[in-house]
Amino acid sequence: MIMDFFAFFDLSYRQWDAIADSYIPLLALLSVMHLVLYVLHGTHCFKAFIFQYLKQSSIHIACILLCLIWVYGLMFIDNALKIWPAFSYDGHILDYSTHTALAWVFSCYLFFVYQLRFKLVSVLLLITMGLYLCLMKFQNYHTFADMLTTSLVVLPPMVFVFKTVTGRTIKTL
Repeated sequence: MIMDFFAFFDLSYRQWDAIADSYIPLLALLSVMHLVLYVLHGTHCFKAFIFQYLKQSSIHIACILLCLIWVYGLMFIDNALKIWPAFSYDGHILDYSTHTALAWVFSCYLFFVYQLRFKLVSVLLLITMGLYLCLMKFQNYHTFADMLTTSLVVLPPMVFVFKTVTGRTIKTL
């Protein structure tokens, strides 16, 4: 069914590859745009409040960086200790999916930032993330088992960090 969806569009492997390669930079760009717009909104407020907007943006940036360190730290640990390859599923040796982990960093951030005011954005983020995972499977970057195990390891700390910073929970969706 997944293969039929992507095959319907009759794009070459390289075209799908270009689409997949643009997803994470697009999420990163949207995250940066949110932070810039947030600070610019603060400049229109009283000068006393500008500091608060800058402080909050700095905290958000620090949290994104913390999650990026978590993602790449796990990658380096996995490369050194071969944790994922030690497991197999259906005869396939598992692989840590840096693509999946990195996409979750920006998706989680945007999800928690927008979920109260713009529920449609949050829903679209989840849909596009699902499509991205399916596209990675279609392109044979990773198996669903690779992406699922990576997600199960990287998501809980990310959700905790972004939930703590934004003060929002998933229940509000």
